[in-house]
Amino acid sequence: MKKSQNMNMKTKTDYLKLFMYELILVALVFASFVFLRIKLKNYLQIYSSYISLMSSMQDAVLDNTQNIAQLSGLINDLDKITNNYLLLAFVVIPLAIFLFYCVFEGLVWKNIINFRDNKIFFRNFSILSFAGFALIYFTFYLLWDKINISEFDFDVKLIWFPVVVFVVLYLLTIFYSILDRNLTRTLKIGLRMALSKFHLMIIPFLIYFVFVSALIVSMFSIIVYYLLQTSNLQIYIYFILLIATIIASVAYKVYLKNRMQKLILTLN
Repeated sequence: MKKSQNMNMKTKTDYLKLFMYELILVALVFASFVFLRIKLKNYLQIYSSYISLMSSMQDAVLDNTQNIAQLSGLINDLDKITNNYLLLAFVVIPLAIFLFYCVFEGLVWKNIINFRDNKIFFRNFSILSFAGFALIYFTFYLLWDKINISEFDFDVKLIWFPVVVFVVLYLLTIFYSILDRNLTRTLKIGLRMALSKFHLMIIPFLIYFVFVSALIVSMFSIIVYYLLQTSNLQIYIYFILLIATIIASVAYKVYLKNRMQKLILTLN
């Protein structure tokens, strides 16, 4: 009886650890967007001051050609500031989020599959994650010009983005669940399972996809409401939803891992 209680306590402790890893990841992503928002606010203030200064210099340029060089210098400075912000927004922040994901989501899956070798695990996990992130990011880049929020015009091609996210998440979940020291073997077995056991995995994975989608929606809703400084009640509601989806997704990852391990035994 005492042994059983200790085993249950260990299980609860393990689940709490997984939950904390997920929560830290969400907090770091949130902090990244808050930092980006602060930088955007600073950039817009600088941009506004530069535009005002250049506007006031236009008449002077017409009267005195010597001011052309000064105006040209302001334009070059503004161009550098703009490029630095774009580099931060589209390269540095995504890269930071990717690194946060590799560390803390990696710790979640490392504990779920009980992988012993840290170096090999994080190497293989990072390679798989980078491939998935790169595909999602590239798809987003290709579809960026199709987004038209101002006119609320929906381009049918945008449907490819959730499709790509779904496929990437489906494959990564399988690869993470069966990850071993040999990455090539993991890919071969994972692809066989993804195709041959699709009919057995699609319903459980759709449920997992709903959990992940709810987690992402609640997290970004908190970010949006916080940045817009709207009602705290809406933030509290989405925070409760976020905590609930983290708990559900952690538990479901353990279930999916166990299901994958059983399905491996049925491969021919």
